[in-house]
Amino acid sequence: MTKVVFFSKIIKKTTNILERIPIIKTVYSAIKQITEIAYSDSEESVYKKVVAVEFPRKGLYAIGFLTADKNTALKDFLADKEIVNVFVPTAPNPTSGFLLCIPKEDIHPLNMSVEWAFKLIVSGGYLTEELVKEKKENVNE
Repeated sequence: MTKVVFFSKIIKKTTNILERIPIIKTVYSAIKQITEIAYSDSEESVYKKVVAVEFPRKGLYAIGFLTADKNTALKDFLADKEIVNVFVPTAPNPTSGFLLCIPKEDIHPLNMSVEWAFKLIVSGGYLTEELVKEKKENVNE
C-alpha cells in the first residue's frame, strides 16, 4: 500500500512539473487528453468507424479510423464540401500516423471492428481474422 501512495505522489509531482514547461505542457496535455479518451471505460471510442481511404496516392488504399464526422477547421477553405477527419496509423506503431482531412464522399466504411483493424495494422497486414480462425482450428485438431 505504501508503494502505491509513494508512486502516486511521484506521478503527481512529475505531472505538475510537465504542466509548467511551456512547449512540453502543450504536447503533454494533448497526449494526456487523447489517452484519457482512447482508454476510457465509456462506450464512445475516439475511433468511430474503420474506413479505407485512397492514400498516399491514387490507386493505393490505407485503413484508417474516422475520428470526427465534421472538420470545422477547414470550413472557410472548403465551404462547398463536407470534410471529415481520418487518422491513418503507421505499422507497427499505431500511435504515430497521418491525420487526413478528407471529403466525406472519399471515405469507404469497412465492415471491420476497430480491434481487428488495429491488429491488422500492428501486424503489418499479416494477422487477419481468417488466419486467426485457421490457427484456432489447427490447435483444436
